[in-house]
Amino acid sequence: MTATPDTVGATALLDHTGQVVNLVDRGPCPLCGAPASERRIVHDFRFIPVVRCTRCGMMLASRVFDADATARYYAHDWGSDWHRAGQLINARVNVRLLARLLPEVFTTGRDSPAPRVLDVGCGYGYLVAQLRARGIDATGVEVSRGEALHARDTLRVPVINEPLERAGFAPGSFDCVLSAEVIEHTLDPVAFLREQVRVLRPGGWLVVVTDNFESPIVRELGAGFSKWIPHTHVSLFGPETLARAMRSAGITPSRIGSFTTWEVALRAERRKGQPAPNARTAWSLERELREEMNRSTRLAGLRGTINPLLASLSWRADAEGTLMFLAGQRPA
Repeated sequence: MTATPDTVGATALLDHTGQVVNLVDRGPCPLCGAPASERRIVHDFRFIPVVRCTRCGMMLASRVFDADATARYYAHDWGSDWHRAGQLINARVNVRLLARLLPEVFTTGRDSPAPRVLDVGCGYGYLVAQLRARGIDATGVEVSRGEALHARDTLRVPVINEPLERAGFAPGSFDCVLSAEVIEHTLDPVAFLREQVRVLRPGGWLVVVTDNFESPIVRELGAGFSKWIPHTHVSLFGPETLARAMRSAGITPSRIGSFTTWEVALRAERRKGQPAPNARTAWSLERELREEMNRSTRLAGLRGTINPLLASLSWRADAEGTLMFLAGQRPA
């Protein structure tokens, strides 16, 4: 795959469907509004360096897909057997850890009515299905047409194929609104959270799950951390910046938890004593666009069995792990 400059000085690339993807420079910091001049490079990945806002500390992709490519990428082209297998594993993990974080919402056997839970960016619907199997009145919204169809037609769970703001929910519709590994894909994470708060009842819980790019293991792995994929992970958080985004949306986090997957822990152990990888060789946009929808699902069955157990064992009531869970209540 070759890259050539377009007429406005951005970079034209071909995605996995063979269509042109234009990269454009990122606007102001989505958390504090600081201009691009107030940034420093964290990892100088080719085409899309990851930068840090020197005013608020948030990390972000310095360039992003243009609007047309973004809409096409998620609404029509997103998804693969590899993504499907990963989401099933993640759902089995998350349903356990959410019960650790918020037992009053995510445990079963209660006498009160089943809580209404909305999963924003629910993907193929596996977490919605897991929650409903536990007696929770769970619904999902998902912009990817293929994923939403799988949720509705294969899993038979209620999923709306629209972004949340067009899903038609009235204010205060849900007892809990969650998003699991979605906020990092958003260009305006505060607006993303504010819309979730809008459909959350007073006293209800907002839960955000995302990678912790400030965790000790991520710092140790440097550019070799597998979640540096800045063409899709465009807004990157640590505990402080995620808490700030939630507060900007009207929610103060009061529950925190995290864990580190055994795969990441093993990679960090293997890299001890080695020099940090070079960003220019650690991740390749051309390779990612070519291969991301065609990865092998080898060992998915084994991972689906052992990952939930190991995640439960590594769960900790702080935000030091590589995947963090923050939750807070909407003021009554």
